[in-house]
Amino acid sequence: QVVCMFGDLMTAVQSEVDRLVTDRQEFARQEKMVKDSNLVQRKSVRLDVGGVNFRTTQETLKTEEGCMLDVLFSGRFSVETGEDGAIFIDRDPTHFNSILAYLRDNTDWVPPTRKETRSALIREARFYGMLKLVSRLEQACRDQSLLVFTRYDWNRYGVTCGGQTLTKISHTGCRIAICDRPMATGRHSWEIRSETPFIAIGVSNTPSHLQVQPGSDENSWVFFGTTQEVWHRSVSEPYGPALRENDVVRVELDLRQEGRLCFNINELPQGVAFQGFKGQGPFYAAVYIYSKIGFSCTMLS
Repeated sequence: QVVCMFGDLMTAVQSEVDRLVTDRQEFARQEKMVKDSNLVQRKSVRLDVGGVNFRTTQETLKTEEGCMLDVLFSGRFSVETGEDGAIFIDRDPTHFNSILAYLRDNTDWVPPTRKETRSALIREARFYGMLKLVSRLEQACRDQSLLVFTRYDWNRYGVTCGGQTLTKISHTGCRIAICDRPMATGRHSWEIRSETPFIAIGVSNTPSHLQVQPGSDENSWVFFGTTQEVWHRSVSEPYGPALRENDVVRVELDLRQEGRLCFNINELPQGVAFQGFKGQGPFYAAVYIYSKIGFSCTMLS
């Protein structure tokens, strides 16, 4: 009995030791987070770009060696600031957030898909002397190929502009229209402008299963613009705001790691809609217009 009691006591002691070790490790982790945050606060800087204030760190601005932002904070030169302590840069601030996003995470940074946005960002990158960013953007221009609608029921839809614009012409025929270009690996993104919020946008892993209601089977993953829901296998989840006329929806399909699908609405990220479907492809861009006759959607990129 004494042996049993001693064994129970040792087990309890060991359990308490393990808890204390875990608590200490968690405390150390949290302490490091606070120290890192304090370090960032001490090294944060303010920029006034065209009248708009941005706050970041010296380390971020020095990511691309030799560029204008790196030189400003190199410590080799005396840099004047305004009364508020910010360095003023007489430049359009529209795309400066994109530049900061690239500097903060340039490995996973994805160039914008819209041609006009890329062109404007290239101009800004050249002004700041960010040659690596210019190279990334120019390569994206060379790599990009426009998606067009190639598989659809001509009883329901008509296409114009070389397949970029899809218009609903009747309520009969197959519902889903497909861009017949497979995506099996890597990262992909495309943008669609819709004249109507009555549209479902997403992907399908078959270019031929066009008759079904999108999101009702195992072959499609879609966002419905009017119901604020995403659908797959007839299961819905709340997602994003309701679409409005002429909204631009950017679809981001990442087939690395576990695979995930995200949507941006008018350049505002809505978060992960679906994940965990890597290996179920290839996938195809898909839409379903369930509005009145005469409404269209257009592939922008």
